[in-house]
Amino acid sequence: SLRNYVELEMQQFENGFEFTIDCEEGVDLSDYEIPSLLLQPFVENAIKHGISRMESGGKIHIDIRKKEENLLIVIEDNGIGMKEAIEWNEQNREPHESRGTKIIFQRIEAYNKLFGKNIRAEIHDIRTETGNKSGTRVEIEI
Repeated sequence: SLRNYVELEMQQFENGFEFTIDCEEGVDLSDYEIPSLLLQPFVENAIKHGISRMESGGKIHIDIRKKEENLLIVIEDNGIGMKEAIEWNEQNREPHESRGTKIIFQRIEAYNKLFGKNIRAEIHDIRTETGNKSGTRVEIEI
């Protein structure tokens, strides 16, 4: 369903963007309980706030692998980065309180509490060795 969502979003872009999913060999996703729509909001943010402001060459990559007994899902984009997206929104949009990311983390917290799980998620700006922006990285551990 995530691929279908991304294919629909790609139609808004004149030159599209690159979307890939890599899953470590031997990882059986059916062994893990992944809450519905856990990944989609992070991918949506990568599209709408990261690569949508690029003229071309946008990339979103999802990497799935084991981390000890857990599953690690990393979503990376090569967009403008979180800090720059926030600054752009402040300068170019009407005053608006973005609650999307806050809601995602509230859903994770509620899921953990309700089902006794320990899902965690972190979002980081990606920088090159010289400090230039190069996108956003979301790490979700299930």
